[in-house]
Amino acid sequence: MRTRTVVERIGESMGPVDWTHVTAADKPDSWRDAEANPSAYRYESSGGGSFQVVELCMYDGWPYWEPRPAIAYIGPLGGVEWAHFNSYAVGPNSLRKVAP
Repeated sequence: MRTRTVVERIGESMGPVDWTHVTAADKPDSWRDAEANPSAYRYESSGGGSFQVVELCMYDGWPYWEPRPAIAYIGPLGGVEWAHFNSYAVGPNSLRKVAP
């Protein structure tokens, strides 16, 4: 008989953004609106992509495995992807309000 132990780490949303967190404190006020109304915003990465925002929250997942402010968005392959506020692809103008 063989046995094995498998550890599977799955990131998850841990609730509202902690705006006092060091990576969130300097973000524009519009980001707070994006947290309250994510469907009205698009995430524009520094690489040129523009993606529908799903959620702004504290995300407990790769690579930190502790809650940190992040943007959840629909990536180019149709799945949810995450960009932490301190990612090189996230800047102060990364969230743009969609025209009604």
